[in-house]
Amino acid sequence: MNFNPFTAKFDFNGKNLIEASAGTDKTYSIAAIYLRLLIEKKLNPANILAVTFTIDAAEELKERIRKIIITSYKFLMGEINETELTDSSLKQYLESIPRNESLLRLKEAMLLFDEASIYTIHKFCKRVLSENPIDTNATFEQDFSSDDKDFLIDTLYHLYRQWLYKEDFIIISYFLKKYTDQKLINLINSYFFSINSIIIPPKDVIIDEIKDLHSEVIDFFYQLKNNYNKPAKYKDEFFAQENTLINDFGNFKVSNKIMEAYPDFAEKYQLLCSKIEQHIENNIFNSLEELEKQLNIQKVKKNLLTFTDMIRNVYLAIKNHTFNPKKYGELQALLIDEFQDTDFLQVFIFEKIFEDKTAFFIGDPKQSIYRFRGADLNAYFYATDKVEKKNRFRLTTCYRSTKNLIDNFNKIFSQNNFFQDSKISYEKINVPSLQKLHIVTGDKTKDLCIYLKDVTNKSGILDDVISEINYLLKNAQIKEIVNGCETVRKITPSDIAIIVPSNMDAEDIRAHFSKYGIKTVLNSTKSVFETDEAKELYLLFDALENYSSNVKVQTALLTKIFNKKINELSEETISHYKEKFSEYSKLLTKKGIIPLFLHLFKEEKTKINILKETGGERIFTNYMHILELLQNASRYENLTIENIKKWLSARMTGSVKESEDYELRLESDQNAVKITTIHKSKGLEYPVVFLLFFNYSYSEKYEDFFFTEFDATKGQHVITSKSLASTFAGLEEDIAEKARLFYVSLTRAKGRCYLFDYKTKGYKYLDTFLYGAAIGEKLNFETKISNLTNLLQDTAIIKVIQDESKEIAFQTIYQESLDLKFNEFQGEIKRDYQLSSYSAITHGKSDELTDLFDDEYLEEVLFNELDIKSKTELPPGAKTGNMIHQILETIPYDISDKELKSVIEEFIRNYGFDNNAYNYTFNMVKSLLNKPIIIDGKQFYLKNLSTINKINEFEFYIPIKNLNDFLSSVHNLFLSKGEKDFAEQIKTLINGKFDFKHYLRGFIDLVFEYNGKFYIIDWKTNYLGDNLSDYSLENIKDEIAKNHYYLQILLYQLALYKYLKQLNNKNFKLGEVFYIFTRGFDPSKNLGIFRYRFSEEELDAIE
Repeated sequence: MNFNPFTAKFDFNGKNLIEASAGTDKTYSIAAIYLRLLIEKKLNPANILAVTFTIDAAEELKERIRKIIITSYKFLMGEINETELTDSSLKQYLESIPRNESLLRLKEAMLLFDEASIYTIHKFCKRVLSENPIDTNATFEQDFSSDDKDFLIDTLYHLYRQWLYKEDFIIISYFLKKYTDQKLINLINSYFFSINSIIIPPKDVIIDEIKDLHSEVIDFFYQLKNNYNKPAKYKDEFFAQENTLINDFGNFKVSNKIMEAYPDFAEKYQLLCSKIEQHIENNIFNSLEELEKQLNIQKVKKNLLTFTDMIRNVYLAIKNHTFNPKKYGELQALLIDEFQDTDFLQVFIFEKIFEDKTAFFIGDPKQSIYRFRGADLNAYFYATDKVEKKNRFRLTTCYRSTKNLIDNFNKIFSQNNFFQDSKISYEKINVPSLQKLHIVTGDKTKDLCIYLKDVTNKSGILDDVISEINYLLKNAQIKEIVNGCETVRKITPSDIAIIVPSNMDAEDIRAHFSKYGIKTVLNSTKSVFETDEAKELYLLFDALENYSSNVKVQTALLTKIFNKKINELSEETISHYKEKFSEYSKLLTKKGIIPLFLHLFKEEKTKINILKETGGERIFTNYMHILELLQNASRYENLTIENIKKWLSARMTGSVKESEDYELRLESDQNAVKITTIHKSKGLEYPVVFLLFFNYSYSEKYEDFFFTEFDATKGQHVITSKSLASTFAGLEEDIAEKARLFYVSLTRAKGRCYLFDYKTKGYKYLDTFLYGAAIGEKLNFETKISNLTNLLQDTAIIKVIQDESKEIAFQTIYQESLDLKFNEFQGEIKRDYQLSSYSAITHGKSDELTDLFDDEYLEEVLFNELDIKSKTELPPGAKTGNMIHQILETIPYDISDKELKSVIEEFIRNYGFDNNAYNYTFNMVKSLLNKPIIIDGKQFYLKNLSTINKINEFEFYIPIKNLNDFLSSVHNLFLSKGEKDFAEQIKTLINGKFDFKHYLRGFIDLVFEYNGKFYIIDWKTNYLGDNLSDYSLENIKDEIAKNHYYLQILLYQLALYKYLKQLNNKNFKLGEVFYIFTRGFDPSKNLGIFRYRFSEEELDAIE
């Protein structure tokens, strides 16, 4: 039975659980429940707390809720008729409720929506702390940080220095090698996120016992060395470690072959390691409380609060009864999204605040994959076990994937105990009546494709992946249902996502694809400071600090920033750059980081050179990302060149924890294959998914040394060493989490999903998830295919790939084998004309090619990152301009508000702007279409302009025999019209470069006919200020003069005039040219609009 949030019998006075499988549109259900709370429980937005886990998710949820409230109000008011409201479930609900009373509730909700409590968990806790500083022991004006790793490391080192100072070198060496910072931090976070924790340390081992064992191992080593009769290669790799065994035991390595050959030695060695670990872990576990105390002292001194602290401090205030959660009595209902990603502290907080109130827990335990961030699935079950059975609901209709994919998912995930957790059950997913997307190919009718290849190196499958991608791009189409209409289009690279477990896997694929010129865009948690660009910037700053050093300057010149070759670096060249580096160093000190690199990149043509290369956009994005972070850091600390180097070094070496700001930014994803990690793909969907390298297998080497269990009967956590826990405790927990990762990976696919598998040494979890192997059982390919065929039967493509296509190059795949011949050219190419443009003229350039690589991107970064940052929701820059122009080119001008919102939502998403830009853009475009322009004394509305009376992006070419002569005549024309400022600006453009014939090429944004006259509109998204008054006629004229737009106006009207004359229509009349500044358009106040016109006689004279 399909779940309908409008008819479901919720308990609006108790607790409800909604388990939402992947692709079931739970956000829609949350918005529907919010609407019902407003109407049926008679709450207002301030009474409902809606919580999710990321800022983007909170913004999306807020917008969905706002939209459903407004739509419902308009429907009940009669402003939207039954045919316009396509959501039948919402329509039926609205028709079933009392109209007048509901209208009052919805009108109140719209008026009070700014008070809506729709937050991330951290923002809600921050609110509690700021509103109750005394009760929660919060200080005023605290600094906030997303992470406290720096403080953790400092405190750890301080405590462990005190302890290790007294220890034997054996302990110190072993500790430094085996107990990484991250493992220690994982333990601390587990302790911090636990409730009523009981710490059970292993029994201590006295140091004398460890020393005696160490001596025995050394004696055994010498016995082996003196009596060793194995092949020399094993002898070399083992006995060369004599000094390491004695003086640096932590780095002593024993191969599996030695272990197998000498089990007595192996037993003694492993016993020594075990005793050392017991001693170390006893000290670590016993120091946790002191560590927490010292860490809090450090944060108080710095007046710092992290996201973790916000939650923990609210939890402690409630637990210690210093804060009464009943203070938030106005909060009557809770909607908590992604509930599987909570921890016990959050559960405790919400339990106390909403103890006798309405609550909806929305989540999916099958998608709990953030254990490394503190998410605890035990907390989910602890809270949801208390929900009555009648109040448990499941979303079981998948609106994301095709029927064939859903059928396969049901077969795979319905296997007995697939999720390795008795508390997680899988209910088969239903298919909606209308499928929104299909992938259509000539010979492949199944949407799940599992390919196996007999190779042991994972890179051995990448050529096959490329081959399959190329096949899709050549043969496949996507059929989609958009606004009720079916559309068919070819698959593009941006429809394809490759999902992998780790950042390293993503980098490997990117590198392999780049060899074939395949554009990719990387979405991973890798830090920008792990890139080559960070190293190169460090080398450049080092050279700027030491510009008298030949070696350092030469090293900097070999980076991609300068693109020099070693044979180009003569003594003269190096001497020249030593002087330039001295100037750059002074510019850095005087002007700052961004101004220096704007100048340097332009002077060295860095952007031009980099963008010509494969992967150039990624490289340049990395440079600008790092420079932006440096610019931001320079606002808070004095960054001399020496300090810049230290700042970079700390982040490159990982001694400073990466924040989300450090994660690699996405370059443009237009025509690029996406590569993403599993964790980053959560919550996203793609038409085509390739799942690669899912080769997880259990390895204690990378696992934590502790184990955390939750005792539900006592309501407390037990933290102990793995040496004291169950032998299989770590394995069971690990394989369960990897099963959830596998579920998340497959369910990202909308239309088609590929899984590539290859041979690995030993058992891997995929053998259990997909092929039915017992845990630890290794299967051969024949058994895998047999088991898989029995499981999926005929609903998937299953095959073994042969190695025959390995040497086929990407560029030649699927090329038709044709006997091609060329014809010899017999004509004559005239080369006396140069192609040019308005932009090329105004930049003093003789050709248009260089205009492709202008400084708009750099100017955008400079504008956004320096202190002149604007307050507007839509940032200045080329990207904004491109988006607004594309919207105005795409839409019909009589478009409805509903359709316009849908279009703008898509553009905002595709261009990567945040939700704040949505309302700003919608209001801007709506204003352009609906505000009247006075033409010949009459009000003219763009919304009334029909398609047949307008041309978007009117392209033109104007032949000019001598550009300097042309500019001189334009200069005289503006003088005759009394435009002295414009005329003087024209003189600055005349130069010797233009003494030859030109074809001036350009595009006019909009040409339209109105009452027998032909008009021109050019859209300008220039940022002149945050206020409407900044777009006065005076300010606009200054902007037009500064950017030579007056010349553009002339060229546009001249082009239109020449075109109309060619049509032999003697009755046409020219109207005005309108320059509309979209950010400040209000023609009734003469704001945001500039109008100009040349007469036909003036244009004839120019010709």
